[in-house]
Amino acid sequence: MNNPNQDAILLTIPTDQFSVPPGGHLVIPLEITNQGSIPDQVRIGVEGIPLIWVSAEQQVVSLQPAERRQLNIIIQPPALPDAHIGRYSLRLLASSIIDPTRSAQARVTLTVAGYEAKGRIGVLLESLQYAVVPGEQLTIPLVLINQGLAADVFRIAIEDLPEGWATIPVPVIRLEPGEVKEAVMIVQPLRQPGARAGRRPFRITVSSQQAPAQGVDLDATLTVAAFIDFKSDK
Repeated sequence: MNNPNQDAILLTIPTDQFSVPPGGHLVIPLEITNQGSIPDQVRIGVEGIPLIWVSAEQQVVSLQPAERRQLNIIIQPPALPDAHIGRYSLRLLASSIIDPTRSAQARVTLTVAGYEAKGRIGVLLESLQYAVVPGEQLTIPLVLINQGLAADVFRIAIEDLPEGWATIPVPVIRLEPGEVKEAVMIVQPLRQPGARAGRRPFRITVSSQQAPAQGVDLDATLTVAAFIDFKSDK
């Protein structure tokens, strides 16, 4: 993560794992040290996500010899569907403007998700709270991560919602060890008086073919909005 050269720039971060929900706000603290013997100007950058997500307190930092400076990088992914749930591999960069050969970098994993279930099956979700209007379609994206040591087949299901409300276009997904894939679940309450307004608890399950006892059960809530514009043709 850091260059041991005594004439180098030193870049230090508190951890290499960060997370932020779609539409959220993440602050990554950095510490930059000029280990050289002359003053320098250091440019801060981030690679691996859209530049529009990133802002910094200072893009260029002036440092005297042996001076250490703390600053923050701010990451703000947009809300869905403009941001994708998942894991991003980032490089945080600190590069000398005076001498481009003097630079440092830190590799960071950024998880963009409102909820993360960890275990043999990693599951990333936007949230565990959803809302929908009768007759309209709610798309729930999720990301599956095979954190086991062998290839596996995973089955996705939704339980406890009325029949016909939920569909999963691709309910079975095969993943190699460490592989990550996206899936979607679709919820569409029927446009009829029986679709009563209110909160409905439901469960998202992801089961493993290789290790059935190590599945994931996620308890979520669907809020069905008031059915205010229903008109009978009779």
